[in-house]
Amino acid sequence: MSKPDKTSNYTQGHLFLTPIKNFIKTNHQLKILADKIDWEKIENLCAVFYAENGRKAIPTRLMVGLHLLQYIHNISEEKVCSMWLENPYWQYFCGENHFQHELAIDRSSMSRWKKRIGSEKLEELLQISLATAHSVGALDAKDVEKIVVDTTVQEKMIRHPSEIQVVFDAIIDLGEQAKKEGLKLKENFRISAKALYFKASGYLRAKQMNRFRKVLKKMKWMLCKLTKRIEYGRIASNKAGLSERFNTKIMLANRVISQTKETPAKERIYSWYAPEVECIAKGKARSPYEFGCKVSIATNMHPGKGGHFILIAKAMHGNPFDGHTLKATIENIEKQTGVTAERVYVDRGYKGHDYERKSIVFTSGQKRGVTNKIRQELKRRSVVEPIIGHVKHDHRMNKCRLKGQEGDKCNAILAAIGLNFKQILNFIRDNILAYFYLHIFCSFCRNLAKTSS
Repeated sequence: MSKPDKTSNYTQGHLFLTPIKNFIKTNHQLKILADKIDWEKIENLCAVFYAENGRKAIPTRLMVGLHLLQYIHNISEEKVCSMWLENPYWQYFCGENHFQHELAIDRSSMSRWKKRIGSEKLEELLQISLATAHSVGALDAKDVEKIVVDTTVQEKMIRHPSEIQVVFDAIIDLGEQAKKEGLKLKENFRISAKALYFKASGYLRAKQMNRFRKVLKKMKWMLCKLTKRIEYGRIASNKAGLSERFNTKIMLANRVISQTKETPAKERIYSWYAPEVECIAKGKARSPYEFGCKVSIATNMHPGKGGHFILIAKAMHGNPFDGHTLKATIENIEKQTGVTAERVYVDRGYKGHDYERKSIVFTSGQKRGVTNKIRQELKRRSVVEPIIGHVKHDHRMNKCRLKGQEGDKCNAILAAIGLNFKQILNFIRDNILAYFYLHIFCSFCRNLAKTSS
């Protein structure tokens, strides 16, 4: 697939169609934002993923614009594709010059694009969102000198974990995969495992734990027997080896068989279809345990003209100690913003952190080395909590629907980008009159320069 055409190549006029910019409001916040974003930099950022020859790819601005609209408005991929056909402002934002009645992609193209781009390039897109906020005047360099860092849990879109469910899913999935590989099995235990699964659910409901454990032990025996029969089926079919995906599932099944109550939490499998899920205890009364991954969030201590922005959102797997993530977090923030942190405020979970400049890190409840001004700023440390709440419930971080660890990272970054652009849109909307007069003044100056020359 070759590189997509750049936006500048789509400016040719059409005899029978009216350009979109002729019938949309020039002072609409989405149009102003579209004109402020550095689309050329985004296109150059994604150009490395395409070849020089072959069929033309979908324009980068269209793919990036659809993802931004999805995470700004907290809607699904199907809905953003359908709403795009009805909204001329959305089409202008995505780089269309004339109103389109058909979308050149389907929903699955957005998922494949996220997988191709990856989390590293999305971090640069987060940097572009901060640069856009700076260009419109919503965020200043001095606003990010004092930052607040905290962690939260990005839950995975899975059913509540139970050991019997993991074993049952493993039996069903391995049987279906063996059928796809063309292996002839004497029995795949599908029907008998389903009957035991419903029986175990009744035992759990009645709190008959001894009977439940016997059923679980029998289902694990079935799973062990199934893995051995798959190996016998491979030998009988004269196959040199199984596919890499199938071997990965068999290794995962062996981990499910061997795990017990004594197995450490970091090594347990909580979901067959999402083995990267971790059990994280955050000490909340409403939800003592959350299943997903930990995400580090940082925001500016004092609000800029456009409010608070997310400076970094990084998913961290392995359930690390908060203090051991602070060094990498601050270094990433300074790389994203280009501003050296003057003060960093964290909660008590960061005690014993790994950052070298310990004099600029202040913890809640700290007494030593705290002036009156720092004590007042420590009271504002909790400003990060509503930001976490907004990015979770308004920008799709509450439940991650993307696959694997890379999906967790991409979803966290895209949610942060969505919140940043939403803040920019709100800032433009509140200052729309000033932008309108600024646009007229700039046009007047350009015309005056042309006439004088």
